[in-house]
Amino acid sequence: VRKMLLLVWSKDAQIKKLVSQAYSSLYLDPEVIAQTIDSLDAGNELDDEAGGIRPNQKQNKELRNKKIALIQATNLIRLTQSASSAELASIEELVTEFTKSQTLSTDAISSLWRIFGRRYNDSVRQQSLGALIILSMAANADPSIIRSQFQLLVSKGLGARWKKEEAFAQYTCLALQKMITFSNVPSKKPDDAEGGSKIRVLAPIRERYPTDHALIQRLSLVIVGHSHSLDKWFPAAEQAINAIYCLSESPDQVCSKLVKLLATRLFDPSSKSSKDALSPMVDDDDEEDDEEKNEAAEKEEDPKTKSDQSCSVSTITRFVFVVGHVALRQLQYLEEIQAELERRRHQQQSSKSNSSSKKNANESIEDELGIGATVDEADEHIQHVIEKEVVSKNLLGAFSPMIIQICKNSEKKFNNHTLRATAIISLCKFMCVSSEFCEAHLQLLFTLLKHSESWIRSDIIISLGDLCSRHPNSLEPWTPHLYNQLRDSDPSVRRNTLRVLSHLILNEMIKVKGQISEIARCIDDADSNISGLARLFFQQLDHKNSGNKSNNSIFSFLPDIISNLSSPDAQISADSFRNVMRHLFAYVKQER
Repeated sequence: VRKMLLLVWSKDAQIKKLVSQAYSSLYLDPEVIAQTIDSLDAGNELDDEAGGIRPNQKQNKELRNKKIALIQATNLIRLTQSASSAELASIEELVTEFTKSQTLSTDAISSLWRIFGRRYNDSVRQQSLGALIILSMAANADPSIIRSQFQLLVSKGLGARWKKEEAFAQYTCLALQKMITFSNVPSKKPDDAEGGSKIRVLAPIRERYPTDHALIQRLSLVIVGHSHSLDKWFPAAEQAINAIYCLSESPDQVCSKLVKLLATRLFDPSSKSSKDALSPMVDDDDEEDDEEKNEAAEKEEDPKTKSDQSCSVSTITRFVFVVGHVALRQLQYLEEIQAELERRRHQQQSSKSNSSSKKNANESIEDELGIGATVDEADEHIQHVIEKEVVSKNLLGAFSPMIIQICKNSEKKFNNHTLRATAIISLCKFMCVSSEFCEAHLQLLFTLLKHSESWIRSDIIISLGDLCSRHPNSLEPWTPHLYNQLRDSDPSVRRNTLRVLSHLILNEMIKVKGQISEIARCIDDADSNISGLARLFFQQLDHKNSGNKSNNSIFSFLPDIISNLSSPDAQISADSFRNVMRHLFAYVKQER
């Protein structure tokens, strides 16, 4: 059943429809579930009569509907258990579709909330988490699902539960982000003028919360609070930062305080401010939290524990991660402000009659920026801040030398794998923000790509794909080094490189040159997954150009491919060469 999940991403609409219907029949069909209930209830009917308990018809119907809804909810929860990340993404697509079509009933949603809200213990942990995951998925189609139970979600998901299982914080933060509605405006790029990309704009201020709101404090505690496992803390902290930028009136101020607190813990762990900067951030009415409060207090008061943890690898790693992700989210936040300015400018131009009221509307965002300027001037100011200040000056920029030193590890002081990987990812996030910072550190990044362990090389390759999208002109001279990774000794590195290059080429983010022969040689790669990806790439490239009869891309690339692969430097066997060319010649449809 799980193997069928991936078919939900099929480009064939009929296949997607059939997959959705199949899962609906398996897990949500009320008639099938009702038959199961009837068969189970049949044995209890005589007992009810003997005891004089005969509910009326209306009560029977209500009870029956509740049972159906509960089984539907339980079926979906079971589907999430032990699911991989790819399977969860497919389940999310299905649940979103079920919610849109109302196949997932309101009664089933209510059952999911009841399961999530049960008093927490080890026996219901997986059920409660599974219900939260499904509710978060359903909110893609209907944000009111989250808004209607906001207090329950925050008190339970960001209460005591996440301290035992960080996944509760992760999925609660995901659900909270879906509560906020974003509108889209067209991208200002010239090539996106028609049917192009969209940029989301800021949520209305009325949907955002002040920095001292209990919700913002709970989100902050996820980032700076105690965690049992770094691996589980990473996704929880990432989504908590994302939620702060979605929900806070002043996310930059909130995250600035968090970065300063973590810096104090790192560089001056004995400082009283590192302990007192954040007050307790849980409500007194959370009945599950008393025991955890006492345990946390004992840990804080134990001087031995405090001494052992000061300046630990975990502390440095968490700090580096937060600094990097805050930089990336600050970039997105500033771009959302730009998009909002653009939307308001279009609004002004479309209706000149209400100019006085719109002037008042525009003043609020300009006050937030600290400038009383026109929209164009504000846009230029934001672009200057992004390029020159976010990671080059101010708070975040002050820590870039530390991140660079950890990445270089020239003195072999930073040998922890998780710390180094986190530092490299944070460096890449800094590079995404500013083209100047990116150009200054590309040499370092490609040096790391050449000499690091395979798992770090895989991470860098994925980050380079984002950098090529963000700063194509800066990365263009380095693309040959990116193609070289298709000859890497590690299959996972080759696989990630091929995926990144396929995405960039098919979406016209980089120009195809003679190096496409490196992709062609992957057609006969020893790893079947890599070979399949290479064949799929050329199939999609051929399909992309099938409408243009005067331009057969694969045919035009053949001279370079043949020339490069027949060279002694290609290091490809005669049999492999024949297999590659046999596959490519199948796409030639022109006569010359």
